[in-house]
Amino acid sequence: MQNVFDENYNPTIDDLHRKQIMKGEQQALLEIRDTAGQEEFRNTLDRHLRETKGIIIVFSIDSKKSLQRAKKLWNLSSETKETKKFPVIFVGNKSDLEELRAVTEEDEKQLNEEFGVPVIESSAKTGKNIKRLFDQIINLIDQIDEEKKEEKKEEKTEEKEEKEKKKKCLIF
Repeated sequence: MQNVFDENYNPTIDDLHRKQIMKGEQQALLEIRDTAGQEEFRNTLDRHLRETKGIIIVFSIDSKKSLQRAKKLWNLSSETKETKKFPVIFVGNKSDLEELRAVTEEDEKQLNEEFGVPVIESSAKTGKNIKRLFDQIINLIDQIDEEKKEEKKEEKTEEKEEKEKKKKCLIF
């Protein structure tokens, strides 16, 4: 978050980071909560999942187990949010460790096809694609917010048309 890579960083449950970024000509404040992927803290995760607008699920490209955990986190997110349509990105981190790769590009392609969400490779160490993934999650949040607004407009229009179709009669 600070454009500095800390070799000794050890994420704790509920690490909170804030980052000011520019989106076009507007400033956006990102509040990023690092849950360290701890599914065992389900109550905390559930609360944050209900409150959040976008989700970045990170797996390590040098660990198939990490990829499986990422899939479980997507399923947990989907259950908690009670929808499969929410802003989410899978991020294959540690792309600087190509020689240790366990998750193949084919695995990532299947992940994209299975869940229908973007998959981006990044490196916290080199900074590769970090800005891109935050820009992309913000764009997804905006896109889904806009779609929800349109759906609500359509629902209101349909309700209004339905009310107008009904014949009303008042007898005193």
